[in-house]
Amino acid sequence: TLATIKMITAWRDRFEQGPLPFEFVQIAPYFHEKEDSTLAYDAFFREAQEHILELNNTAMVLTMDVGDGKNLHPKNKLPIGNRLAQVALNRTYNRLEVPYLGPHYNYATFKNDEVVIHFTPETIRKGLNTKDGKDPKFFFIAGADSVFYPAKATIVGGTVVIKSDKVKRPIAVRYAFFNYPITNLQNGDDFPAVPFRTDNWPEKMGVNN
Repeated sequence: TLATIKMITAWRDRFEQGPLPFEFVQIAPYFHEKEDSTLAYDAFFREAQEHILELNNTAMVLTMDVGDGKNLHPKNKLPIGNRLAQVALNRTYNRLEVPYLGPHYNYATFKNDEVVIHFTPETIRKGLNTKDGKDPKFFFIAGADSVFYPAKATIVGGTVVIKSDKVKRPIAVRYAFFNYPITNLQNGDDFPAVPFRTDNWPEKMGVNN
């Protein structure tokens, strides 16, 4: 991440045209020949990519919903090209009516065995839904033992409510936070939700199925 930020800064300096817009694509889901949801090194890399957005005039496009977990270079590239174009239209060409954001985690509320996920309002202006009409996939919760379990997730208005019979007192949530999830949660503009975690635990922490 630091190297990428330095690269962008160097390019901007050399071109001498101010904060040139920089758009990039988050890496696609891939299982690395291991169908194991405890492996999350790509998820941590995606998280690192998101930190590039701390640099002014940058934007990130997601592949989580259109990737192919068993193909490192998924064939369905048209949605990614369209999303990059929408970012440019909105951010660079001032076409503010063009959407380009997917649901972005804002905060979570924990109460007994239930967690409610809230999203940044401007990322869900047309609400939440799933692209296949099913419940949102790939939410995991953990208690004080730091062991994550798959959780049932339900859309309630502009929030997602999560719980698991295996975690009576959840303290942390992860969404699509392993190597190869193909997600279905999106907003009304058909942009996928950004993967996230509420914890800051070391990378060695995994998911228990």
